[in-house]
Amino acid sequence: MQRLCQLGCNFGQGYLFSRPLPVDEIENLMLNNLQKIQYLKWLPAADSLENQDALEIKRLQ
Repeated sequence: MQRLCQLGCNFGQGYLFSRPLPVDEIENLMLNNLQKIQYLKWLPAADSLENQDALEIKRLQ
């Protein structure tokens, strides 16, 4: 995951984030995590060690 961030990858899918879900569960997952999703859109690109450290700290919170 860290390497993908370093390469500027802003999108992800698959088991790293969630097992396959039916549509209604995906909708619930997104609605329940809307605040986190909106926050992630505004994170700086992970192109420096400082940003990597900041992203890791945010993930752990």
